[in-house]
Amino acid sequence: MILGALVLGRAIAADSVPEVAVDGQIYRPPIGAQATLWADDSAVGQGALAGASVGWVHEPVVWVWEDTGERVPLVGDAVGIDVLGGYSFWRIRAAVDVPVYPVASSASGEGGAGLGDIAVDLKGMILDKKTAPIGLGVAVRADLPTASTAAPLAADGFAWEATLIADKQLGPVLLAANVGTRGMPAVEIDNLTVSDQLAWRVGGAFDPGASWGISLDLAGYATWADLGNPAGAPAEAMLGGFYRLGDSLKLAAGYGHGISSGIGASNGRAVLSVGWQQAPAEEKPRPVAVATVEPEPKPEPKPEPVVQKPVPPAVVSPPPAPVPTAQSPVVVSGTRILTYQRIAFNGATLRSEGAAQVDQLAKYLIAHPEIESVRIEGHTDGRGDPSDELALAGTRAGVVLERLVASGLDRGRFYAAGYGGMRPVDQSGTEAARVINERIDFVVTRWAEGFEPK
Repeated sequence: MILGALVLGRAIAADSVPEVAVDGQIYRPPIGAQATLWADDSAVGQGALAGASVGWVHEPVVWVWEDTGERVPLVGDAVGIDVLGGYSFWRIRAAVDVPVYPVASSASGEGGAGLGDIAVDLKGMILDKKTAPIGLGVAVRADLPTASTAAPLAADGFAWEATLIADKQLGPVLLAANVGTRGMPAVEIDNLTVSDQLAWRVGGAFDPGASWGISLDLAGYATWADLGNPAGAPAEAMLGGFYRLGDSLKLAAGYGHGISSGIGASNGRAVLSVGWQQAPAEEKPRPVAVATVEPEPKPEPKPEPVVQKPVPPAVVSPPPAPVPTAQSPVVVSGTRILTYQRIAFNGATLRSEGAAQVDQLAKYLIAHPEIESVRIEGHTDGRGDPSDELALAGTRAGVVLERLVASGLDRGRFYAAGYGGMRPVDQSGTEAARVINERIDFVVTRWAEGFEPK
């Protein structure tokens, strides 16, 4: 929803409450955001998107008499509905936000129901955080003067905002920051002129890669012409959570409250939204610069010579093989490099938890240059066509190789190979066995000269 609040710290005495033609909204739904409920991130999906956001806010616009301290809600309670739609292609997203206010009570007794300012929102991704140190994007938003509501919930004319977006993925945590400027018609309110503003938003979300997550956002504005005046510097916090229904649908809810008394900081806000993003068409995976391995022919059995077997010596149990843990997520056992969790994929796309494991492996290999050559082996569960599974396994191995190289490792240290379903670990045919067999293995093929592995 797009709602806001006007909290005025002082006002000159008058016989009646004046009309205030100010935009009392500072919240707007971030269109297509991955996990935050207020701050934008740099990601741009592909294809169509749609959504709706419903929100309630208590006393969003309040007039305070200076002589008596009496508070007069210019808007008591308001309910807003935002209908969202857009389309993404390449690194660009274009969208439209249509706000409607079915409920907006006022001190005068006149209802403020009506249409808000329709917004056109464009976002472009400059750097993809999946391959760059940080994600970087820009967004431009234009609020058209279409409002029919009598309540001060829209600008008194054309308004716009230009924002720089930066974000960073740290394992399951997404951090996002937005800073920019907002242009709007100047409005005189007692000792303050509300005009062009500094716009800022920061957000963080815990997204463990499952179907749910939580978020915390801080957002606000500050009037450029009077940065030291707290009345022109609203700020608000919002705690939220989200739940994904499949790959395309997401539900989100949040509660916000003002943390300053500036114009626009609310006395309480609740938001409920639903968003849909078109899932990308699944392409048939193809091997990318990797080798596939044909099955080795079985050798002809040879008769075993009859020999007198010696008495075996006493059996000495070898030390237990090392296993990865959360504290040591990567270990070497013989010629195998083991990770704490499996390298998980959706089709040929690396999942977030799988990417985290590959990043842990990259850190380990950077710290252990004695491992000079590693074969990356892709294996599948054996349920599909053998040629398709060879291609899929090779593609997955290539994806892992490219992420390791993007982490700063030398491409010459790696060789990727797809084995398909030819080398199952568990041949029982159960569903659990298929999960085990669908894997990425790492094999050390060359150590540094003179190094003796333990």
